[in-house]
Amino acid sequence: MIFEVFCVFKCIYYFFMYKIYTYLNISKTVLLDNIYNFIINLGPFFIKIFQNLSSKKLLPIDLLELSEKSKDNVYYNTNDYNNILQNIKRTNFKLDSEIPYKAGSICLVYKGEYGGNKSIIKICHNNIKEKMENNILIINFLIKMCNFFGCYGILINNTNFRS
Repeated sequence: MIFEVFCVFKCIYYFFMYKIYTYLNISKTVLLDNIYNFIINLGPFFIKIFQNLSSKKLLPIDLLELSEKSKDNVYYNTNDYNNILQNIKRTNFKLDSEIPYKAGSICLVYKGEYGGNKSIIKICHNNIKEKMENNILIINFLIKMCNFFGCYGILINNTNFRS
């Protein structure tokens, strides 16, 4: 529960900092890097939400550019990378390159050859199950908060307001 509350408050903090930086016309480079790292650390579900919002052009331009970074960059940490390479080398899969062909928030993708056929192998990041479970806890907490504050119906039903 503490983790979920912390994540929500950090989201609110970044939202207001972004607004303040925009209003005062301050360079947002460091702030955007912090937002990017926060989203990456939240986990795969939130990365996908961020990418989805940006693909619909629902974000300001600088956040759209930040989202492109999350789509095109090969995301992996050194521990994942080394463990994955060790596991692949134990099999009969022959890598075209030790650098992943593609990568995302859930898996690394490698091209290679297996049994004489060109193949692709997808390997999940370490602790992906735990990260997804944490993401579900955060989403459940957000839904409970929205329900408590009465905004759940507005978000889900897209209620039209008339004057």
